[in-house]
Amino acid sequence: MENTVTKELCEQKTGRLQDELKRLNHRMTDAETKQAEIQDLISRLTIMNERLGVLIEQSTARLSRQESKVDELRHKPAKRWEVLIAAIISAIVGGIAGHFIEAMTLAK
Repeated sequence: MENTVTKELCEQKTGRLQDELKRLNHRMTDAETKQAEIQDLISRLTIMNERLGVLIEQSTARLSRQESKVDELRHKPAKRWEVLIAAIISAIVGGIAGHFIEAMTLAK
């Protein structure tokens, strides 16, 4: 028994190997394309992350300014009320003092 490989068998195996090589090359090309797409996505996500960080910083600063304005507005009516009360008290005290002075002048 001799182990001889015929030309036909060699061509069949060579054909199968070439087909397999084509499939592997195709898969490799697909993998490289997908890898490039993934790299592109990573780059875009990095840029988006940086922009998002800037937006968050700006929003935080804007929110802080708005909070201080709200606090200022919240205290404004209280200040106005205090001024009004002070004016009323001054008017009453002034009226009483004026009445007292008038009464003293008439008593003389």
